[in-house]
Amino acid sequence: MLASASPGIVDALGKFADAPLWIKRGDVHATEPDDVVFAHGLAPVRQAIERLRARDIRRIALQRHVAGTVFKFYAVANGFFHCVVAAGAAQPSADVLEAMARLGQQGATALGLEVYGGDCVLDGAGALHLIDLNDWPSYEPCRAQAAAAIATYLIAQRDESCA
Repeated sequence: MLASASPGIVDALGKFADAPLWIKRGDVHATEPDDVVFAHGLAPVRQAIERLRARDIRRIALQRHVAGTVFKFYAVANGFFHCVVAAGAAQPSADVLEAMARLGQQGATALGLEVYGGDCVLDGAGALHLIDLNDWPSYEPCRAQAAAAIATYLIAQRDESCA
């Protein structure tokens, strides 16, 4: 949810503000560690928002915390998909990987992204949640493969536009 970082926002949010939340700056991507903060309870949520306000950040994104295993992924609209498993986490099944790729693609399509990455959480009940989506991520863990996929995609787009 995007909201104003106004002093009364915590009271306006009611019970939502008392749940475990991620509070993110809502104006640009994260540029420093305090741009994305986990807080649970009214006082910590209020403090996190006040720290953003003190930095003259007036729009915030509030996102309910989803407990589970976090997976990072990198993708391209031509079907390239690479999943990064956190240290100690089990490799997701082929079905989960397929669902993650589909969920990421749906989000990217909704936002008009062709080169993207993000984070998904697999909760304890086996449900997959898209919690973050970025345009032009670093592709650090799969840079060579991603570069080839991006180049192939861009060449195909050029060829289609010249036809």
